[in-house]
Amino acid sequence: SVRTPAEAVQQARLDAQVFTSLVESRLLLGNSDVFARYSEAMKAMVAKRGVVLARAFIAERRTERLDYGETVYLLEPNVKRSRGGLRDIHLLRWLWYLKAGVADPDRLHTMGVLSKFDHRRLVSAQNFLLRARNEMHFHANEACDALSRAEQLRLAEYFKYQGRQGMRPVEQFMRDYFHHTAHVWRMAHRLSELMQPASRVSRVL
Repeated sequence: SVRTPAEAVQQARLDAQVFTSLVESRLLLGNSDVFARYSEAMKAMVAKRGVVLARAFIAERRTERLDYGETVYLLEPNVKRSRGGLRDIHLLRWLWYLKAGVADPDRLHTMGVLSKFDHRRLVSAQNFLLRARNEMHFHANEACDALSRAEQLRLAEYFKYQGRQGMRPVEQFMRDYFHHTAHVWRMAHRLSELMQPASRVSRVL
């Protein structure tokens, strides 16, 4: 798509999906002044509509979780859309942009918005989930996000889990999966609660 800064911001204001794409914008080549004007216009729009956008992102993600599994401990989870999956990492990035004007976890850590512990755990979880998902795609030669029992066994072998302390390799692999997704979910849930305005009763109390 080719848009002026004003047109891009207008599209982002009207469509949450367009906004989530533009949150990840970065200058690759071209006029840095135009990009700077676009970035400032996006931040100004967010300052006015941040609460509305946050509510839309959280509601859409809640619906998606209900469709793909509203618990971390699914027998055959979806690495992208189940609770604590990659889509919850995306949600964190979108909400951080609304809150701090920055989506990148490294920059958020430098700014003091993200603690060292949460930054380390988030990066570790993202790397684990992306490695698993990429290998699933390469092996199937198509988009494939469902972590079936057969894929669990194959990935445990592919990532060279050895098995120890009474645990089979596949059990170790899934233990790590649940460990990472549980942490991502806790972070996403905590930030979602912070980003949603309190009810009138809560404010009065």
